[in-house]
Amino acid sequence: MLVAAYCSEYADSDPRLYHFFRATTEKDRRHRLDELFRKHLNPMLTRALRYWQRCAPRSLSLDDVRLEAARELTIALTRAHHSPERAGIRHLSAYVDIVVRHAFQRLSKQETPWKTEELSE
Repeated sequence: MLVAAYCSEYADSDPRLYHFFRATTEKDRRHRLDELFRKHLNPMLTRALRYWQRCAPRSLSLDDVRLEAARELTIALTRAHHSPERAGIRHLSAYVDIVVRHAFQRLSKQETPWKTEELSE
C-alpha cells in the first residue's frame, strides 16, 4: 500500500510534503513541487522574508533573496525526494525560515565587499 510505504520512508516529514514525496515520475514530481510552492512554500517565503528583512541591508533586493531561497528549497526537496532516508523535514515552515535566513546571509556577504570598495573610493 502506498500510504504504508510513505509512512515508513518519510515518517519524519511534514505532512504537506506527502504528495510531493509520493510522486513516481519526473513529470509528477515537478507538478507536485509547483503545487507545493503555490499552496505552501510561497506564503511561507513571504512571511520569512518580511521577518528577516529587518536585519538585512537596505540595498539587498528581496526578489534576489526570494529567488535564492526558492532555488535552495527546490534543490533540497529534490534531493530529499531521491533520498528518503534524508527526507526528515519535520516542520516545513521552520525549514523555509532557515533557508531564507541563510539566503539573506549569503547575499549580504556578497554585497559587503562591493560596499567597502565604494566607501574607500
